[in-house]
Amino acid sequence: MKKYIAKHHVFCGIFFISVKGQRRDVMKELADIFKQAARTLAKDTDIPVCIIDIKRGLFESSNKDLQEIWKEEIQNIQNGLSIDCEPKKSRVCMFECVLPDEMVCVVLTDHEHYRYRPYITALLHAAFDFFYKRKEDRAELSRRRLLASQLFGGGRLDFEIDSNFVAIKCKKDIPRCAVLLSISLLKDDAETGEITDMIEKWGMDSGLLTKEDICGFVNDSIVIFKSVGSLFYRDYSEKVEQMSRAVIRYIAEQLDYYAVKNAFIGSAYSHANQLYKSYEEAKYLYSNFDYYGQYKKTCYYINDYIFEYLYSELNIREQENMIRDFKIRAEQSEIIRSLMMPMAIHNMSPKMCAKALGIHINTMQQRLKKMKEKTGIDPLHDVRSRALIHIYAVQNNKKTIWNAGVIVQPGSVLFQGLCNLSEILNEKSKGTFRLNIHTVATSGDNFRLFGLLRERDLDMAVGSTIALRQLAGPKISVLQYPFLFNSEEEARYVLQNLVLPEIQSSLSEVEVICFDIWSMGWRYLTSKNAQVRVPEDMKGRRIRILASDDIKTYFEEMGAVPVQIYYNNIREALASDMIECQENPYNNIWNMRIYEYQKYITEIKMFYSMEACCVARQSWSELERSKQNMLKEAIQENSKWVVKQQKEVNQLARSRLIKEGLEVIVPTKEEVEMWKKKSRSIYEKTKYRDFLSKIQDMKSRYIQAILS
Repeated sequence: MKKYIAKHHVFCGIFFISVKGQRRDVMKELADIFKQAARTLAKDTDIPVCIIDIKRGLFESSNKDLQEIWKEEIQNIQNGLSIDCEPKKSRVCMFECVLPDEMVCVVLTDHEHYRYRPYITALLHAAFDFFYKRKEDRAELSRRRLLASQLFGGGRLDFEIDSNFVAIKCKKDIPRCAVLLSISLLKDDAETGEITDMIEKWGMDSGLLTKEDICGFVNDSIVIFKSVGSLFYRDYSEKVEQMSRAVIRYIAEQLDYYAVKNAFIGSAYSHANQLYKSYEEAKYLYSNFDYYGQYKKTCYYINDYIFEYLYSELNIREQENMIRDFKIRAEQSEIIRSLMMPMAIHNMSPKMCAKALGIHINTMQQRLKKMKEKTGIDPLHDVRSRALIHIYAVQNNKKTIWNAGVIVQPGSVLFQGLCNLSEILNEKSKGTFRLNIHTVATSGDNFRLFGLLRERDLDMAVGSTIALRQLAGPKISVLQYPFLFNSEEEARYVLQNLVLPEIQSSLSEVEVICFDIWSMGWRYLTSKNAQVRVPEDMKGRRIRILASDDIKTYFEEMGAVPVQIYYNNIREALASDMIECQENPYNNIWNMRIYEYQKYITEIKMFYSMEACCVARQSWSELERSKQNMLKEAIQENSKWVVKQQKEVNQLARSRLIKEGLEVIVPTKEEVEMWKKKSRSIYEKTKYRDFLSKIQDMKSRYIQAILS
């Protein structure tokens, strides 16, 4: 009985529940659902019920007098005492109920109520069916959110995106347009993701949304890729406007205030790999709302402002060349400059401009006449003047919103670091510079990530330095050598004072600029069936590794079988026994639920995770000098935050993993030396001895700095 108890987790009233491989938070939700079933049972049959979790104790009880009795029975179970499996005169008897999805329920009841066995079994099946439906719905929502994020991030489609379309039974190539809703939530309200889930469910139920509509969110904006049936703006604008207004009203009804006031709509595109363009168009309207918002509309369509948008797509030099002469003329005097914005907003109407400026119409006419005489700007009769006034107004109210991407799950330190960087930028720029952060994929394909950056599908990306060897040279592979650093502090010192300048110099002629190197922390080895203390324990074991020939060679030296697979396939590979071991920081092990298939963690500091924070060179060159300086300062400030956050999340994840039952193995100094000895051949055979010598010299300087 004790062994049986050990492999099951939740005791819910008279129900004892287990789901193989489920997370604790899922088990908690399952327990809550069975709690409702237990209450129904107590109501319908008058059976006294206690809701109990073996590890955490009593939840609640329908009968206080029975609390002590149930506690005693639980203590007996934990102590390994047997319980009768047939209804005799004993106080408690037991029967087993097998449910789908590898779930086993053990029902504990008294002799008197054993006759309710058929009813209890049916109730358990009904409760499980309800849970399973919720689980399926949640999985589909998760896929939809990820797919939306992938569609934001660029025009490349890959197998992961294709598989998500198939999984949610959604057509890939049909006309869709992006509808962006910026949401302003009060401090205690739900998060944007929860609002998105709420909208999608309500929209499906009301018929405003269909399965072909893909909802997602980025920062404080909800984005709906709405299926429209046509590429022509006039054919779908009424339908999209109706949906947008209904969504805005619905959110206001749910929150009791207007958290969303406007919708920004991009063009319709017929292919999924073009939807990022529609999102970019909608984002442009939103980022320039200070200008366009004065038109007092609910819905703004890119088609109505296509000239200004196309101008914004020119590179910074082309923009400056087009507007330079006009800008000099328009800024000859404060009076002339003050006419630009009202004229643009009110479509060159002297009467409306006069009203906006609080002056008489005659005064307005006089100012227009003087402007024409002094500068040649004549918005009433010259089409070019009208166009340039619109451009000038947009440029003076322009906001910068960059797309930043990662290829790991949103809970990672990298994702959190980009979110914090966006907040710093937003604060420093007073809302004129911010980042939209996208999970481009969860594959861990860093080469693809930097490819998107080079082609400027992204403006910023944070990914493994492994992928920089194609851009900064093969010597960067030295950073993946085992036992390169002795501590995090030493690693940061060397990275900031040597490695970062070396990378920046090597990237001087390519499309990418590296501004910082972050870290997700030490990558620890996990194993399934037996402890790994010394290199010999790895013999014959299949281990997932990063895309590094040096790491591959290192584990082959031990007789292990290294396997290079994508990050998002680790769980499936562990579940199918394709691999037995893997290595990742604590926080990744927790977020990816790798602990469900591993039993041991070998806490040895072999590999230090290093991720480069990079920017597309063209995006950088198009920033005004003031924003370039602002970004540099923000990255430096954020770097300190990432270091602190990385330590905190990994410590928290470590404690959670231990609670989940993972055993932490700490090798002795002698055992660590065995691991280091296996790495010597990599250092002896290296082709990059000069770079390695520089690292060793910098490590010596670090020691001297500490001692002094």
